[in-house]
Amino acid sequence: MKKKGEIYVVDGAAAPEPENLEESKLALDGIVIELDPREEWMQMFHEAWRLERDFYWDPGMGGVDWRGIRDQYASLLPRLGSRSDLRDLIAEMIGELSTSHTYVYGGDRGLTVPAVSTGLLGVDVQREGDFFRVTRLYRGDAADNVRSPLSEPGVEVKKGSTSWR
Repeated sequence: MKKKGEIYVVDGAAAPEPENLEESKLALDGIVIELDPREEWMQMFHEAWRLERDFYWDPGMGGVDWRGIRDQYASLLPRLGSRSDLRDLIAEMIGELSTSHTYVYGGDRGLTVPAVSTGLLGVDVQREGDFFRVTRLYRGDAADNVRSPLSEPGVEVKKGSTSWR
C-alpha cells in the first residue's frame, strides 16, 4: 500500500486499519539505488525503436530500413553523456521516418543529484613535450580554509618545476 509518498506492507485479505499503518511502514531513508545510466539509456533507446516498429502507422516503415537505422544510431550510445543526449539521439532516429507528429519529450525532470565538491591542485601548467611545467602555484586563502595540496609540507613544487615528489 502506498499513501502520500509512504510505502506500507499490509495484509491484502482485509482493509488496513489506519491506526495500525505506522507499524507496517517501510523505512526508505537509508535506501541507495545504484544505477548505470548507460545501461538504462540503451534499454530506453531500444524500447523507443521497438515502439515505433510495433505501432508506426505503416508496417513497411515508409520504406525505411528500420533495423539498419536502429543499428546506425545504436552505435552512438556509448558516446552519450546525459539523458538529454539520449532524447536527442532518439529524436534523430525517429526523424529518419520523415513523419510529422512523432515527438520525443520528457526525461529526468526534477531529478536532483547531490553536488559533490571537488578540489583542484591549485596550479597552472604548460605542456612541454612529454611533461608539464608549473607556471603558477595558487596557495589558497587561510581565511577561507582553502589551500592547494601542492602546498602541503613535504611537497616540493615551485614555479618552473617539471616533476616533484
